[in-house]
Amino acid sequence: MPPWLNTLLEQLATPIALGQLGGFALGTSAAEIVSVVLTVAMVVCNARQIHWAWPLAILASAMYALVFWRTGLLGQVFLQGVFIATSVWGWWLWLRGARGDGAPLVPRRMGAMPWLATAAGTLAAGAFIAWWLIWLGNRPWTDWASWADVVTTAISLVAQILLARKFIEVWAIWLVNNAISAVLFGSQGLLLTAVLYLMFVGLTFWGWRAWAAAARTHQAATAAQAEQAERERQRVAQLLAKHNAQAHARYRPPALPPSAP
Repeated sequence: MPPWLNTLLEQLATPIALGQLGGFALGTSAAEIVSVVLTVAMVVCNARQIHWAWPLAILASAMYALVFWRTGLLGQVFLQGVFIATSVWGWWLWLRGARGDGAPLVPRRMGAMPWLATAAGTLAAGAFIAWWLIWLGNRPWTDWASWADVVTTAISLVAQILLARKFIEVWAIWLVNNAISAVLFGSQGLLLTAVLYLMFVGLTFWGWRAWAAAARTHQAATAAQAEQAERERQRVAQLLAKHNAQAHARYRPPALPPSAP
């Protein structure tokens, strides 16, 4: 790593003490402040379906990886790396504007199979992350924060995939995750991040409502297009029927030649 980059990262990660509250040491860092600003902008872009949310997510994840590394939340460090990878995929998907089957990529409801896949994926991700953290042996597993780290990491990983595919229910999943994360980060002294995730609880309802409205608008437009297409089909069918009727009315069979004597 170049010396200038190492110096920059150290300066970004240097703790800034803010005092104490109720026995908890409060503090932040330049990296956390930058991460908070980028993450708020990302959530606003997500709610408004603006594709620039994904590069903002990449930058915010890189900053947060540095923050969480210093606080020992290695599950969150792993999550930020996955976020960067899925953000590249999500950015491509939103720019493409279509699902794998060619259908337009618009907010839509989850069916039974996506829900089952979400539950299975969350459990599998949680089991893998727990195994990884136990293997690292970085924290005592009597600490509730270790388990909260696993839960929020697994939920966030699956929710990121649902977000890229624009499932409306992802906002409900984010709501649960953000509430748990706010408590977790607050217990680790990450004051700004804890406040950020409390803000996310409110922003989640806004995003949920915005995507639901977009889905209704798309459904109404699709229904109107289908109705217009049906009216056009019927008009063409009537014109063809009229044309065939007129052609039949004008038709005169050719006269038969006189029979031979």
